[in-house]
Amino acid sequence: MEMLEKNYKIFDTIEVLDTSDAILPVCHISKAGGYTPLKDEQIPDWFKKGLPNLYQMISK
Repeated sequence: MEMLEKNYKIFDTIEVLDTSDAILPVCHISKAGGYTPLKDEQIPDWFKKGLPNLYQMISK
């Protein structure tokens, strides 16, 4: 996660899935911006704390 947080700008698109319990699509991030189908309280804490730059992109 640390490397993704530092280098996410080199990717054209990023899809983040949470597979802790079931497969849950957390977000889609592209050069155009970010999107999440989840409400803020549904976004996993590991994503909020471990990927703060990406979290900021989807919480605008």
